[in-house]
Amino acid sequence: AMAYGQIGFIQALGGFFTYFVIMTENGFRPTRLFGIRAEWEDKNDHGVLDSYGQEWSYSQRKELEYTCHTAFFVSIVVVQWAD
Repeated sequence: AMAYGQIGFIQALGGFFTYFVIMTENGFRPTRLFGIRAEWEDKNDHGVLDSYGQEWSYSQRKELEYTCHTAFFVSIVVVQWAD
């Protein structure tokens, strides 16, 4: 039973690692992500700044968010294939 908990923990780490890599590659360093939820979800804010000062519109942010969701899911599936 303990092994399943360890495997699940490692799978979750793989998913979060993938999420943070994608966000970082697109300009949002992990320190920028904490506390950004209200700003990120504001449909009227078309100038959310990333870690490098680049502006992101609502649709661009959502596209990046959905990309992260997909990558998180795929990483979990790939890790489970190896299990």
